[in-house]
Amino acid sequence: MTENNSDEFNNNNFELSKVRKGNSENDIDLKIPVHKFNSFSNIFSPKSKSTIDKSPTNNNIAGITKKEKKGKKEKKLRSSIRYDLDNVIQQMEQIKKEWIEYKEDKEFKNYTIDLNTIEIFDLIGSGGSGANVYTCNVDGFRCAVKVLSKNQYSPRMYEQIEKEIDILYNLPRHTHIAQYLFHQQLETGLYLYMQYYDSTLLYHIREVKAKKKVIDKKVIVSVMKKICDGVRFLHQNNIIHRDLKSENIFINYKHKKIHNCAIGDFDTALNVSRRNPKSCVGTTGYIAPEVLESSENNPYNKKSDIYSIGMILYEMMELKIPYHQKKNPYQISQAILAGEKPILAEFTICKYKELIPIYEKCIDKDPEKRYSIQVLTDLFIEL
Repeated sequence: MTENNSDEFNNNNFELSKVRKGNSENDIDLKIPVHKFNSFSNIFSPKSKSTIDKSPTNNNIAGITKKEKKGKKEKKLRSSIRYDLDNVIQQMEQIKKEWIEYKEDKEFKNYTIDLNTIEIFDLIGSGGSGANVYTCNVDGFRCAVKVLSKNQYSPRMYEQIEKEIDILYNLPRHTHIAQYLFHQQLETGLYLYMQYYDSTLLYHIREVKAKKKVIDKKVIVSVMKKICDGVRFLHQNNIIHRDLKSENIFINYKHKKIHNCAIGDFDTALNVSRRNPKSCVGTTGYIAPEVLESSENNPYNKKSDIYSIGMILYEMMELKIPYHQKKNPYQISQAILAGEKPILAEFTICKYKELIPIYEKCIDKDPEKRYSIQVLTDLFIEL
């Protein structure tokens, strides 16, 4: 085996022979010429072996026994291998760093989108502001676009979607927040372009129910962990979502399983860095009691989102919307104000016994008795 230059990586001699984007952000096929790794062969070859002294030995020269000499040789060998492994780790970290820089430079910073190639296709939903959501292609990329047409919006609806754009534009990128791309204000209306997702948690729950199956506890924990991580990020940035529900949790699949979850639909979200909210907004069944009772002199805080998370957890366990047995929104609101909890089947209580106490604490009528988002996130991480 030929000797290689150990400074090969340190001299920025890193090359990409092929880069392919996969189905997800982390699915990348990175092929590097094999000869770049020849220096790694030194870990267990000549360099390591050369540390062993193969000269003729005497069982007891200068008071050193054969056992002691063998121990010293083994120590030298372990030290040499450890040194080489540390070098490999450093080299791999350098590769990772260079790859990230390459990706940011080539794929994001220097890429210009041609807005003349936008094509809008099928209607896939609607937002809380009354806007319609469609699939679309933007310069060959599949996206979703929220459209608020000029002939259908009121000043209030326009203000809501403007607030959503403002919040999303100023938020740093996060894996579990639906990714804002850009927006357009045209003569025909306001267009908000977002990352496209395969489905919503609501539709996933309905599909599971239609197949007469249940959601595995590990899947529920994984999804809740991602939702909580997204809400934690929002709360750290002083944002209350105020309309958390399964319909606003977007999901991507990988191998027919939920791969990622992202919180979307921010048209009722609010920045609370200056004041706590006082208006009653949200979706019946997911609204916290303090939100229903809110007024100018009775604001609420971030704990209202924890209540909504609890109701999403209920929905994943029970495969039914909260208070499904109630006939109308008024009855649901009265039940929430009275502290009445949604009904749990005996089967659900037995199957998800580790999750039931978490659910019950999330929907406690007293906001102060609910988890903080940090504690709730840590709980799901530990499960």
